[in-house]
Amino acid sequence: MKLQAITNDTLRILDAGGYDRDGHRVEIGAAVERACARTRAHSPAEVAATVQRVAATQGTSRGEVVVTAESTTACARRLVAEGARVACLNFASAKNPGGGFLGSARAQEEQVCRASALYPTLRTQRVYYDENRAGSDARYTDWAITSPDVPVFRDDAMKLLPSPFEASFVTMPA
Repeated sequence: MKLQAITNDTLRILDAGGYDRDGHRVEIGAAVERACARTRAHSPAEVAATVQRVAATQGTSRGEVVVTAESTTACARRLVAEGARVACLNFASAKNPGGGFLGSARAQEEQVCRASALYPTLRTQRVYYDENRAGSDARYTDWAITSPDVPVFRDDAMKLLPSPFEASFVTMPA
């Protein structure tokens, strides 16, 4: 299936609140609504305060950074299967929800939007895009969007999963 067809299918799935897979209906509508309702934009001041709060706890918890040769959603799927709560960084367009998702762009944000319900969560946070468009120079702002527990329903081959999983996303301008 071509990228535009996959995008159109994803939009249809999101609009219908689910999809059919192997003769079974997979419902995602309620999870998409929850993710959209809980999605928030965070101002640069809020982002800075969060960074300071996390820095103050340095040494009180264990974190790990691992680099792997897998996509954002493949890594999230693997980690969720291992029992982890997952937050993924969305290297985002600062000016358009989903970047070139509605077209045929192939960057990380667009692929994540084709594989999940991230796109409708981003559309709920116009302030992020408005603030980035309002800048008077080429630099983008430090606004962020958090989208918790977003259903992911496609694999890297863009095949529908028999059962979606949830991952959270932090969207920042790339």
